[in-house]
Amino acid sequence: MCDLCPKLPLEKIPNVRFTPTSSENAFRTIPNLVYPECVLTCLETPNCLSTNYDSSQKTCFLYSSTAGEQTVASNYTLVTPYQPTGVLRDWVYSRNTRISIDANATENLSRGSETKRTNTYSFLDCLTACDLSSKCNFASYKFQTQECLHIGNLSHGYQVGYEYGHVAAFKLNALIPNAGQTWRYRRVSPKLENNEGEGAESVFDALIFGENATHSK
Repeated sequence: MCDLCPKLPLEKIPNVRFTPTSSENAFRTIPNLVYPECVLTCLETPNCLSTNYDSSQKTCFLYSSTAGEQTVASNYTLVTPYQPTGVLRDWVYSRNTRISIDANATENLSRGSETKRTNTYSFLDCLTACDLSSKCNFASYKFQTQECLHIGNLSHGYQVGYEYGHVAAFKLNALIPNAGQTWRYRRVSPKLENNEGEGAESVFDALIFGENATHSK
């Protein structure tokens, strides 16, 4: 596995240990595996959306979601395969992607972002209903439960991440920024806490929306 190949469909973050928000998302642990085999196993497993490799124990952890906590650990490497995206009418969609509401922000968001939950027969029905509403700019659909989430404003308090069995869509018009706001990829460096409480920087690309989102790639 060539880590230097620029077209590999994955993001690699060294020295990071991942702990999923839900234990159900940690669906497989494989011992006695080398790093390239760990990454390849994830790429060949449909519900693997992230993998964490422990080089000291030669153990591979497979996850079905990217929701969780990251901490500094020198012997771990976090790898996230990119998910397919496409354009459907006036929408950009991303497979295995979920838009969720932070539980701590639900009360505030319900007053200001026109959030609506329904059940529809298919993702296309969910998207069509959102498209017909002038207040809906983002949609997230879960195939197993047929839950459809409509969102007006993707503001602070929402989380967008990979999760198996979901699909998310973003209206193209909503991606066009208003005055003073921008959408762009930007290099960000959140501080990760290690076991001793000390911080370390993990640099990656993130899609930023808001005021003065500068330093584009």
